[in-house]
Amino acid sequence: MAEPKIFIGCVTFERDEQYWPLFLERLRDQAFQDWTLHIIDTTRATKPDAVSFVPRLREMAAAALPGRTVSVDEYAPEPTNEWKWYILGCARDRLRKEFLMSDATHYFSLDTDLLLSPEALAHLLSDNLPLVSGVFLNVLTFKETSRGHPVTRICPVAWIPDAERPGELVRGLQIIDVMPPRLIPLSHGSIGCALFQRSLLERFDFIIDDTERPNHWSEDIYLFRNKLAPAGIIGYLDTRVKCAHLKYPLGDPRNAHLDFAHYRVSVRPKT
Repeated sequence: MAEPKIFIGCVTFERDEQYWPLFLERLRDQAFQDWTLHIIDTTRATKPDAVSFVPRLREMAAAALPGRTVSVDEYAPEPTNEWKWYILGCARDRLRKEFLMSDATHYFSLDTDLLLSPEALAHLLSDNLPLVSGVFLNVLTFKETSRGHPVTRICPVAWIPDAERPGELVRGLQIIDVMPPRLIPLSHGSIGCALFQRSLLERFDFIIDDTERPNHWSEDIYLFRNKLAPAGIIGYLDTRVKCAHLKYPLGDPRNAHLDFAHYRVSVRPKT
């Protein structure tokens, strides 16, 4: 069996430039080191008049990762389609195709506003699963609540089947659910921090059907719901891999609420 080698694929855009020094630092410090980095910039796909981000990306990557294989390219958009999820899915799929032309055994999809823990790649590899994700927090709005009003909460970007209504609805995980180290089978989740085995990406792509635009599905949800689930494939969440999420500008105190270092599990002793 071939030794594991990871192709790290990242889709980025100009807004995330402020995060790149920290992002690259966390990549550099991974315990597992047999990986290459491949980046696609989508800035001008949605802002045609913007200055290309690619030269700055190449400079930052070369400075932070000397001697490391890094490729940086730009996504050329279709002039008739500016739907962000379609663009993101197509950019991810371009990276998937490059991965399949490489000798890497695994594809690691990583969003550039997430900061990895040092053991992240090693943990995900050790699971030996077709698809396994790390966990991160985001600000999510739940449309259906007991009082009938939308509620916004900080939650993991991961959903599991609803045991009370099987085959009908899914339940979003809560922070307490992901604090202990464990593997959780998902109904659907994010591929912002997800490790794929080669055999899975030989069968499935990341492109979202443009006719699904009225449903406002992201390319992540579309992959889980429309491609993997019908084929009986389950993705897992490895809660040992907890990422900090830089949703807001650096220095914004709200970022602390999207970092697992902010949370603790407290168990009161029985009296």
